[in-house]
Amino acid sequence: MRKDVSKFLSLVLRHKPDVIDIELDKNGWTDLEELIRKTNEYKPSLDLTMENVLDVVANNDKKRFVL
Repeated sequence: MRKDVSKFLSLVLRHKPDVIDIELDKNGWTDLEELIRKTNEYKPSLDLTMENVLDVVANNDKKRFVL
C-alpha cells in the first residue's frame, strides 16, 4: 500500500496536480487536508489518511516528500 500511495503522491505533487484539481504554491506546497480529501474523491481505493501520508514521508527511500 505504501508504494501505491507514494507513486500517486509523486504524480500529483511533482507532475500533475491538475489530476485531482489541487494548486501548488510557487514552492510546490499544498494544503495537506485538501490533498487527502481530493485524493480520496479521485481515487477512493487508496483510502488516503494522515497516517498514510506520514508513513510515506517518513519511510520513502528517495526522500521525495517533506511536511
